[in-house]
Amino acid sequence: MFVCPFKKVTIQKNLVMSNISCNSNTNFLAIGGEAGFLKVVKIDLSKQRKNPDGTAASPLTFTQNLTTHKNKITIVTWNSIYDKLTTCDEEGVIVVWKMSEKDQWETEMINNREVSIINDLKWSAMGNFLCFIYEDGHAIVGTVEGSRSWGNDIKSGLYKVEWSPDETFLLFCVRNNNIVLFSSSGYQIGEMEIPGHLQSVLISEIMWWTNPLIEHKTIVDDKHLTLVFENGTILFYDNHQDLKPAEIKTNLVSILKAEWCPNGEILAIAGIIIEDEQKKQAVNFYSNTGKFLQDTKIPNKITSICWENHGTRIAITTDTFILFCLVKPNYKWTYFSDTLVYSFMTDSEHNTIVFLGYKKKY
Repeated sequence: MFVCPFKKVTIQKNLVMSNISCNSNTNFLAIGGEAGFLKVVKIDLSKQRKNPDGTAASPLTFTQNLTTHKNKITIVTWNSIYDKLTTCDEEGVIVVWKMSEKDQWETEMINNREVSIINDLKWSAMGNFLCFIYEDGHAIVGTVEGSRSWGNDIKSGLYKVEWSPDETFLLFCVRNNNIVLFSSSGYQIGEMEIPGHLQSVLISEIMWWTNPLIEHKTIVDDKHLTLVFENGTILFYDNHQDLKPAEIKTNLVSILKAEWCPNGEILAIAGIIIEDEQKKQAVNFYSNTGKFLQDTKIPNKITSICWENHGTRIAITTDTFILFCLVKPNYKWTYFSDTLVYSFMTDSEHNTIVFLGYKKKY
């Protein structure tokens, strides 16, 4: 596997960015920062663009400032199925954005409970439901149309949430405890056991990867239900009933962010490693079976990461710019009858198979 930083893009001078998220369908990037800074951009890195005078042109092909928030942005996430952006700030203000008929982003809904701050929020894999949880243990589920399905006081210490791939239940992470399971209609249906030696360790990310094109209806094994703990431990589950998860101990001593690539084959984890008795920023890459693939050191402080929609690049917010890294996994190949066959993904979203000199796309 090959990982290489290749492009730095400055979005706004002298502004430290705290969050970044990519719409997997349109490749729009949403970027959040201090004092309510929120911007949606589209970046073209495929060509060397030039101004008429021969100087390098900005790679930004779309940019819009979104100005509703007044405080630091803490969460930025997309509903790629319905093309909606959802953002949250440190005062607990949630805003759902949509694209207008004039191709501009505008507010669709604003929510502020005003009694507690937001710890986490997640859209379901099919995009039909949104769940957000508060520091005081209250959870609210709403529909993509904007109506409220239910609200409930789950348990104090609630801090992370994830949906099952088929939207039938939710997984709530509770401090110093197991994961609590609730049905999509708001009733507790069980618990998912966490190994005892990890129950007191905070979970940085809980992610249940699913293919939104073919796996909507049923839950099957090997769906990459993954728990990433702050101390660098990763648990890989087949599903919520798996009693023997694979446990991986990374070389990261602190985890900032983790995210599956769009095809679910590579897990990127940003955090801190100890090298020569010094703390260094790094992004590590693991396979969906927990095999270490590669790492890349970042000289500046990492604040967030996200994959682009093709899974061939990863965007890293660090200080006042976005650093793009090229990610090239090893080719899948075989050999038979004096013929070498290999396949790879291209930026045109085709899976390309090569037979010697003959190329076919499907």
